Amino acid sequence: GLFGASSSGGAAPAFGSAPGGASGGAVGLQQALATVVEHRKVNDLLRLWEERIHKQAQHFEACATQILHFDTEIIANAAKIKVLRGEHAQLKSRQDLVDQSIQQILEQQDTLGRLLTSLEETMISKMPDQAGGPPPPAGGPPPPPPPRPPRPPRPAPRGARPWERGAARQPTTDTTSKTCSGLARA
Repeated sequence: GLFGASSSGGAAPAFGSAPGGASGGAVGLQQALATVVEHRKVNDLLRLWEERIHKQAQHFEACATQILHFDTEIIANAAKIKVLRGEHAQLKSRQDLVDQSIQQILEQQDTLGRLLTSLEETMISKMPDQAGGPPPPAGGPPPPPPPRPPRPPRPAPRGARPWERGAARQPTTDTTSKTCSGLARA
């Protein structure tokens, strides 16, 4: 029965009225106390779990905020990389155009150099005939042709250092040809 009431026939004795009822009431009181203690333990356990879950939720929220910050940085850096790749492609195409132009200029310079050389040789071969100079000595070798002017220097190769580029553009003087031609005339 409830709180020490017997389930057997008859009226239930009042709380604490009979000696047999007192022991039944004590058992009921112990059961009630045990139930209250058990409820307190369950409530304490639930409160501990709630605190743990709350702490874990705060920890997860902090991690989520940090991950969101990292994701934002990654997205911003990806956008920067995309811009840099576009600029790189643009600069590379411009560099390729400049390289093609330089190559065309080099080819034109080589062609002009060959043309000037052939014109110079033609002019030199026709000069003694038109100048009316003294005929070559009989039985002797013809006089040597005058020295050719120095050829314009080639531009420095791509990637040359500035001091090398400057050195490549300065005309060189050929002292041996002047000395030899001076001896031939003497």
